Amino acid sequence: MSVEIISHSVAYRKRIMLEQGVRTLVAPVEDVSYLSAETGGAMIFLKDDMHGYVGESLTQLFAELDPAKFARATRQFVVALDAIKAFDAIPARRICNLVLRDPYADLQIQIPNARKKELMELLY
Repeated sequence: MSVEIISHSVAYRKRIMLEQGVRTLVAPVEDVSYLSAETGGAMIFLKDDMHGYVGESLTQLFAELDPAKFARATRQFVVALDAIKAFDAIPARRICNLVLRDPYADLQIQIPNARKKELMELLY
């Protein structure tokens, strides 16, 4: 009796379509820094400081992204792991600020310290 091994490969999203007024921008997923939840969809922020709207929920988009490259930081934010620059502790509180690389270094996403630990494990 032989055992057949079946390999299931998951196809993650390769491109994302961003609405920018009358223009629809096609961007490779590798160019995404972070995603934020918006009413009726999500905003996508690219590494080159471009951004646009998509009519899909953050939960839908996150399910289509490679978990080796993206993580849910909070209910409102999904971040590209390679866009994470630092974690800044907030003394006397059980939270920290997740700091992203330029051009989004001014954005600080508050996350619980437990989530920081989970994200740091993904970064190894």
